[in-house]
Amino acid sequence: MATMENAHALVIGIANYRQLRRLPQVNDAQAIYDLLVDPAHCGYASTNVELLLDEQATQAAIRSALAKLAERSNADSTILFYLSGHGGQIVDGSHAGEYLLPVDTIYPPEEALAKSAISDQEFMQAIRALSARKVLLIFDCCHAAGIAEAKQFRLAEGLETGLSDGYYDALQAGRGRVVLASSRSNESSYVMPNAKYGLFTEHLLAGLRGGIASDDGLIRIFDLFEYLQPRVTAVQPNQHPIFKAELEENFPVALYQGGQQGTISKDDEGFRYDAYISYVDRAPDAQWVWETLVPQLEAADLRVAVSGDVEEPGVA
Repeated sequence: MATMENAHALVIGIANYRQLRRLPQVNDAQAIYDLLVDPAHCGYASTNVELLLDEQATQAAIRSALAKLAERSNADSTILFYLSGHGGQIVDGSHAGEYLLPVDTIYPPEEALAKSAISDQEFMQAIRALSARKVLLIFDCCHAAGIAEAKQFRLAEGLETGLSDGYYDALQAGRGRVVLASSRSNESSYVMPNAKYGLFTEHLLAGLRGGIASDDGLIRIFDLFEYLQPRVTAVQPNQHPIFKAELEENFPVALYQGGQQGTISKDDEGFRYDAYISYVDRAPDAQWVWETLVPQLEAADLRVAVSGDVEEPGVA
């Protein structure tokens, strides 16, 4: 079988925090890891993929794993980073900023969190240390317990959940870096009742298993988001995955079903879509597009591409 010979990944899943609010018991990170190293699917070499779950995902272990990722990869590598867990923001004071929260994060006080978490500056420095020009950073953060739970909650007094758009913008700055996040900064990422996975990761897994179309045996970055976004939002209208990138190519991130050739549906003229929608992503335009226009077009059996969700709408 074919392999992604120079592909590397770090997969982190944290639900059972020692001091912070725990997350629903799902198997997101383990399932992502299993699929990445499956030769019949994504085709990553198991020696190139590291998995850190719950108690393994300490601050020290994450730092070490990021350093090893930089050491074993090179300029031609493909790198995938996946995090299912908490991101947090200290809003005010001398320790104000955004943090990835390992399992051993201490809070309060804010000084303890700043010492025990991974700050935005530290994580960005670790990403800049990667020489690879094909880097995909996936964040499935800010889970809610179920569809009925309020969209926003506090991890603790003075500590807001989630990561901002500015954080993702800074990460994607630079050649070949892509950020794929499970929801907008003012939303939560949902776990549906009795689900095995978070909603975002459920569709990520389905796409990587073969749901994403391919005609060359590879799953490419634009196609990944194009598959995810409408499926997540169709189930939970209050969750919109986001995609931020500065790219020169639609690079592959995994094999398609072990490298098999598939098909991409096009009409006789070579079009993948019947309609392309460009809109201003703020109220009231955004709500009308997603709640009124898109559903009516799809109900009429039209294939719809939406600006920001589909980067390659097809031939001009």
